[in-house]
Amino acid sequence: MEFELRIIDLHWIDGSSDYPDDLCLHGHVFVRIGEEVLDDGTSDGWTVSAGAYQLLKSAYEDHIADDINDIHLLPCCGDGIWIDETTDKLRICGCISGLDWSVTHEGGAVRLTTGSNTQVILSLEEYRTIVFQFADAIQVFYETCSPKSFFDEVAEQGYHRFWTDWTQWREDVRSD
Repeated sequence: MEFELRIIDLHWIDGSSDYPDDLCLHGHVFVRIGEEVLDDGTSDGWTVSAGAYQLLKSAYEDHIADDINDIHLLPCCGDGIWIDETTDKLRICGCISGLDWSVTHEGGAVRLTTGSNTQVILSLEEYRTIVFQFADAIQVFYETCSPKSFFDEVAEQGYHRFWTDWTQWREDVRSD
């Protein structure tokens, strides 16, 4: 397998298994591209819900690593979530830390490129399978938790858009 993305654990910011005030799920993951291990699962962890959103998006469009207009594929944090009034796209704001690599679509394949220029090419179908298994596990975790509390209307609208986009990407792949 040229690309491995495996969840080690999932939790909310306070380390608990249920926390209604936290919109962003956190966790540790193992990530390998080719022979390069980007995270062996022992890092401080990532905001895996925002990461899954980014990965789902990358199953349909290119993602360029360290693009200042987008967050990492596995961001450290996802502090803000809102709908951009100009573009009508969901924006997730994170800090400058995170784990990132480029995903470039090439017909029926994707090229994954790390910061140290390790490159692998996978079929789009194989890439989507790995990404969707990751995202599905995160969605199941959310479904086992209490409903979320929102601190303002912007966060609530962003959160609902997050799941609308997520569902659309999953339905699109199921209809391919």
